[in-house]
Amino acid sequence: MISRQHYKVLFWLALTAIVLLSLLPLTRDTQFSAQDKLQHGLAYAALYFLAARAYVPRYPLWVLGVIFVMFGIAIEFAQSLTGHRQTDIWDMLANTSGMLVVGALLSLPKMRGYMTSDEGTDTALENSLNSSSTRAGVVVAADSVEND
Repeated sequence: MISRQHYKVLFWLALTAIVLLSLLPLTRDTQFSAQDKLQHGLAYAALYFLAARAYVPRYPLWVLGVIFVMFGIAIEFAQSLTGHRQTDIWDMLANTSGMLVVGALLSLPKMRGYMTSDEGTDTALENSLNSSSTRAGVVVAADSVEND
């Protein structure tokens, strides 16, 4: 069970790591051609998820999304100032795509209660899933009674 406060700490640690990893020189080889873009997408997806769990409902998902798109663009331009990194539009798009996937998942009706819950635990998601399956079970039971 992770509280909202724990998500805030995890978010700020992840944000710090992303800034450092984005601006420090890298000397490692990639295993496959799209590995860099995949890493960008996963990093920003994780960052966006942590921010959503930490700051929704205080800030709507779309506001956080706009902030992180702008942050991703700013980091890419900051890389060009380092002398050992460069701006890459494809990295910006990979960052945004990771956030879009998480944003789409978090916007699903079953996830809305989970995101706005102040319980600070994963029980809100479990309750949401259980209540929808219970409602579906009631509908199925009512249909079978009518058909008899």
